[in-house]
Amino acid sequence: MKNLIIFLGISFFFLTSCEIEEDPIQLQPIEKEWTQGSTMKLVPLDPNNIGFTYNIDQNIGTAFWSNTLAEFQAFLNITDKTINIKKIDIYAFVEEEIEGTYKLHGGKSGKLLTSIPSPSLKDPINFSVSSTDVFSLYATELAATHNGELLPEDLVGLRWTITATDGSVLDTRTNCFDFDCSYGIKTNIKFVDTWLGDFEYHWLEVGTDTERFSHADLVVGSRGTISFTPSTNNPEDYDVNDLSMGAAFEPEPGYLNYNVTTNTLTVLNYNTFFNSEWELVEVTDTVLTVKWSFVFSGFFRDFIGTVEIIRKDGLSWPEGLTIVNN
Repeated sequence: MKNLIIFLGISFFFLTSCEIEEDPIQLQPIEKEWTQGSTMKLVPLDPNNIGFTYNIDQNIGTAFWSNTLAEFQAFLNITDKTINIKKIDIYAFVEEEIEGTYKLHGGKSGKLLTSIPSPSLKDPINFSVSSTDVFSLYATELAATHNGELLPEDLVGLRWTITATDGSVLDTRTNCFDFDCSYGIKTNIKFVDTWLGDFEYHWLEVGTDTERFSHADLVVGSRGTISFTPSTNNPEDYDVNDLSMGAAFEPEPGYLNYNVTTNTLTVLNYNTFFNSEWELVEVTDTVLTVKWSFVFSGFFRDFIGTVEIIRKDGLSWPEGLTIVNN
């Protein structure tokens, strides 16, 4: 009987204790650091000019850098809009290929390439990366074959740190698990040709008959465009849309042939009854100056003129060029 009373007493305690109401536990919200989820996105400033560009001139066998500057717009996405950003530091890494194997320079930290102070959280941030500056950071580490500059095969990697005014830091060199925390810059290999392209012409001298009869109403200072394209008749030739550059009406375009061995440019005409002739006046890297004349000069004695052919594509007219007419 005594045991029964004890059991009932214990049971009553548990039953009554279950009916006691207690205040629910209030969970405090966990504050998320601004460094979690914040990103910086890089977008090329010119979508048609991404990264570096290395030209290989198939015509004369030379190769050179035509663009060593990669330009970007950076967009910050900071999760906490109350945070003030002090600076952004951009770090560079270089991966080179050595006899089929790849070697990464920069370790885990990279090397500081540039700093952007007080960046905007609303507006795009413009900055650029120079291949020359990147090479200078790793000049003593890269293979001797680099010869004072990056090679087209090298890959440049970027990572960054974003530092707030309170000293907190988002470091994508150590925490990069998603997009928009690194960027790779490669070199675009572009095959070019000295005698292909659209070039500006500029008339320095215009003969009396040229001014009177030219289909483009030429005067001194007139400008236009002359186009050199692959020939449809001979793969070694270049079609020219207008050998007279606005001077004489020609039913059919002429064409050019360049002999790299003799450094000779031959001006040819489809029409043998009347045609244009070029005589070399001067040649520089960017300007080919010729004296133009028409075979009808016997009838039009002053159907002549001097004109510059100007290039702005980074290529050069060949030095020591000879021009002949055929």
